[in-house]
Amino acid sequence: MQYSNLKNEEGTEEKVKEGEEPNVIVNKGVNISQDVLLKKEAWWFVAMVLTFILIGSVVFYATHSEDSSTPSGLGYQTSTQPPMTTTKPDRSQVLLHTDSQYKYYKVSVSNGTRLTEGKVVETCEDVGMKAVCSGPSNCKYSSLRCQVTSLSTNCNNPMYPLSKLLCSGSKPRNCPDFEGVFSYMSNWYGGECGRVGYDWCANGDDFVAGTLEASPGIVQGKVEVYYAYCARAI
Repeated sequence: MQYSNLKNEEGTEEKVKEGEEPNVIVNKGVNISQDVLLKKEAWWFVAMVLTFILIGSVVFYATHSEDSSTPSGLGYQTSTQPPMTTTKPDRSQVLLHTDSQYKYYKVSVSNGTRLTEGKVVETCEDVGMKAVCSGPSNCKYSSLRCQVTSLSTNCNNPMYPLSKLLCSGSKPRNCPDFEGVFSYMSNWYGGECGRVGYDWCANGDDFVAGTLEASPGIVQGKVEVYYAYCARAI
C-alpha cells in the first residue's frame, strides 16, 4: 500500500510540473502581445500625425499658391486693367451736294494712309457711307464695293459729273472743292484716282495722307488733307 501511495505522489508532482510549464509559456505570450499592441498604437499615432501635417501642407499651399507665384522680393504687383477699346479716328465730313436720293461728301482720310485701291471704300464705310462708283454697274472700274448713283455716269472720268455741277461745268482739276479728293477705282493701275494740284487723275499709290510724299515730278509745297469721295442714302 505504501508503494502505491508513493507512486501516486510522484505522479502528482510530475503533473504539477507539467502544468506549470504551460503557465509560463502563456504568460510570455501575453507579454509579447502587449508589446505588439503598444508598437502598433505608436505607429498609428505617428501615421495620424504625418497625415495631419500632409493635409495642412496641401491646404496651406492651395490657399497661398496665388500669392507665392509672384516673387515678393521683386516688387511685382498684380493689377487689373480695363479692356482696350478701339476708337475710330475723327474724320471731317464736308457736304458737297444733295440730290433726291443721296448726299455727297468728302471725308478726310487718316494720316499715314497710302491711297491704294480700297482705302476710299474703307474711309467711307468707317462713317457709315459708301464710295461712289465712277460709272454704272457695267463700268470696268465699278464693283460691289461702291455705290452706283445718279452721278455715276462717266466711267473714265471719276468725280467729273459732280464737278460740273459745283464748278460750272469744269473738270475736277479746275474745281477747288475737289482739291485732295480721291475716288474709288476698281482694278485701276494707280490705286485710287484723285485730284492733287493740277493732277487729275493723280495715282493714289503715290500719295500718303499727312505727308509730302507725291508722284514723281510733283513737289508738294505743304502737307494736304486728303479726302474720300462718299455718298449716303437719304
